[in-house]
Amino acid sequence: MIRLISAELKKVFKKKAIYIMLIIVLGFGILTNLIYKYADKFSFGETNRYQSKAERDDLAKYSKTLNLKRQEELDEYIYDQTEIYFYDFCLENEEWRCTFLTEEYYSLVYDYMESTYNPKTELNKETTKAALDKVIKELTENDVFGIYRIKKASIQTELNELLASKDIVTNKKEKEMIESQIIERKNEILKYDLLLEHKITQEKKDASRYSQVISYIMAKTSNETLDTYDKLSDDQKCEYRLNKEAISLNKYNIDHNLDDSQPTVAANLKYFFGDFSFFIVLFVIIISGGIMADEYHKGTIKQLLIKPFTRSQILTSKLLTILLLIPTFALMVFTIYFVLTCLFTGFTGVFDAIPVYDYIKDEIVVYNVFNYNFMMFVSRVPYFVIVSLISFAVSTITSSTALSIVMPLALVFFSNIINMAIDSFQFKWLRWFVTYIWNLEKYIFVRNYDGVLNSLGFNIIFIIIYILAITILPYIFFNRKDIKNV
Repeated sequence: MIRLISAELKKVFKKKAIYIMLIIVLGFGILTNLIYKYADKFSFGETNRYQSKAERDDLAKYSKTLNLKRQEELDEYIYDQTEIYFYDFCLENEEWRCTFLTEEYYSLVYDYMESTYNPKTELNKETTKAALDKVIKELTENDVFGIYRIKKASIQTELNELLASKDIVTNKKEKEMIESQIIERKNEILKYDLLLEHKITQEKKDASRYSQVISYIMAKTSNETLDTYDKLSDDQKCEYRLNKEAISLNKYNIDHNLDDSQPTVAANLKYFFGDFSFFIVLFVIIISGGIMADEYHKGTIKQLLIKPFTRSQILTSKLLTILLLIPTFALMVFTIYFVLTCLFTGFTGVFDAIPVYDYIKDEIVVYNVFNYNFMMFVSRVPYFVIVSLISFAVSTITSSTALSIVMPLALVFFSNIINMAIDSFQFKWLRWFVTYIWNLEKYIFVRNYDGVLNSLGFNIIFIIIYILAITILPYIFFNRKDIKNV
């Protein structure tokens, strides 16, 4: 058996297709690293949409053509004047001041324009102008952290007023609305506490970390405003679980200053199996699809049968060869990408943590690049094995290399569509279909995205059944096949 496997491995590594695939992997690895490294330079347009003077002038020119006696055009004119105000401010000030004004005070600027140009408005022009002038004065006289403190103090004042009114209000609906607003204000204060504590600005260099804070606050606010878990609908429960994951992951990243947007070894390798699984599958399909079909086409199958081995032994040696090649190809592709990533990043972040949220324990589990990708590989072993066995079975039964490659590839390509269709049906038995259970990632990392998981034990049992069924077929056909006319 060892002699047969050894001979099969020699045949495999003499195939030109293997080395062509490795060159393609090398090229794709270089391209992927270039994209990760220069992603910010690949984005089109300005980082802030209020940085173009030409656009500002065009908008001002257009707004002069509007008829302010017509309500629709007056509304458009007020909107345009609001935009022009932001253009004027942003063209003269730093990016963070522009971002802060547009994100935090858009409604105030709009109200000022409404009070200025709409004679029917109930807004007081002097009041809105005074409020806007105060904001602009604060923005231009303070640094970003000073602005955070001012904004936090303002929200704290609002919170105190809401807390006081909560004790007075007796109407149930009004009380619930106030409680929701209290949650929002408390989390807004927490947002500024985090920005101050970790010295995160609204400049481009801190964009990813700032986004982590915002995502953390949004998810936290969303969950705190939902009803008790048992009273939630299935969709709300799914939203709640996803929010819990976002809360835990973003808080961990904030506390440990982890920035996935930076091109580091850990950040890039985190997505290795997402980017390169297809190449591993393609490797094993090409080999599995040709390992028997080539013997038929070249007529070497007769030479094999002359040797002192049974047909089952010949088939088993080829099957074991395929199974050995799965981790071999995965390791080869991983090594190529790892080396490339290290070269592109200067070995930055080789030992950085990769946090994963555990739904059962409700905590973050920390991996490094190597054990994370090893676990990812383990979770995909059934996928790689089943696809390669289908290719092997078709190759043995039909003697067609093309068919043995096309059939499993079609299953791979359409697996996501099949799984989405299964999710849309009410028949739970469809969840045992092969494409729905061949990836164990949600069990390995305890990821319960949709809230509907088959039992892991039953999952493994069905995977074994599929593997045995697909494996038995080529043995039955090969042992009965007439080789004389091959």
